[in-house]
Amino acid sequence: MKRLSYHILCVILPLVLLLAATGCKKDQLQWQQVQKLDSHSNADELHKVLFTDSKNGYVFGGNLYHNSVVLYTADGGTTWKRTESQAVGELLISATIAPSGRVYSCGYEGKLIYNTDSPNVWNFHQMEDYWFRDIAFTDSNHAWVVGGISFNSGMMWQVDAYGNRIHRDSFPYQYNKIKMLDGGNGFICGYGVVKKTTDGGNTWTMLNVGNENFTGITVLGLDVWLCGYWGSIFHSPDLGEHWQTLRNGNDLSQQKYRLNDILFTDKLHGWAVGEDGKIVYSRDGGVHWSEYAQFTTSVLFSVSQNPDGDLFVAGANAALYRLIP
Repeated sequence: MKRLSYHILCVILPLVLLLAATGCKKDQLQWQQVQKLDSHSNADELHKVLFTDSKNGYVFGGNLYHNSVVLYTADGGTTWKRTESQAVGELLISATIAPSGRVYSCGYEGKLIYNTDSPNVWNFHQMEDYWFRDIAFTDSNHAWVVGGISFNSGMMWQVDAYGNRIHRDSFPYQYNKIKMLDGGNGFICGYGVVKKTTDGGNTWTMLNVGNENFTGITVLGLDVWLCGYWGSIFHSPDLGEHWQTLRNGNDLSQQKYRLNDILFTDKLHGWAVGEDGKIVYSRDGGVHWSEYAQFTTSVLFSVSQNPDGDLFVAGANAALYRLIP
């Protein structure tokens, strides 16, 4: 009897797995267009896509301990010019637009670059050696820079428009992302932590959000969405006062994702990207997520939308794509 049950299981289990795999494949969303863009390299890590208007945009990245790379477009993302700097010499991780209109990017070992009169001419400032992961401005002359090393060591600096340190704090956890909003509101997320400020970053309150290594944050009006490396996604409808778990990355019944960035273009439509070229999509504010057909196996670090509405994703192995859903 036991032998018979074993043989039945051997026959049924592969069929169940095949049907599950076929069902997942059938449910995959298809892109209208996937355009691989020339990033002039096959080895760069591209970590951040940022558009300043419908024509001008940037991609920041490089190689750890080797060089920094900036890709620049003046035609809405059709063609990109690559600038490499061994003088900066470190991977650039994130970027933002200051109220002054300048573009700033920060990276490992305290690297900071910013443009001035020309959109693709960069000034370099060496801050104290540390792994900076994100930057956000509160006004034209004040920004917060956050980062961390090995998850159990983090920092937060206030700097001026030239990168000079004004204030410094250290923490026993790594910060990954910071988002500053109008009216003094802002959010920080990182390894097991999400915090909110209502006074421009002078004080921060710990928020009660599920355990995750939070890697992405997007804010539209009062709505806030977070994603984590282990695949969880959270939403707040009231600027962080209350939170709902939209996707539990620890739920074994759900497909496993490793997410690095999240973008909502309105209250309903959102995308998240991560390892193995995964891109997932929601059309109901994040309650349900569907997977798009895979076109790369490279890790994807960034998802962005230019003002014309096209999506751009960037990642490892110099991956850079324009997508039309």
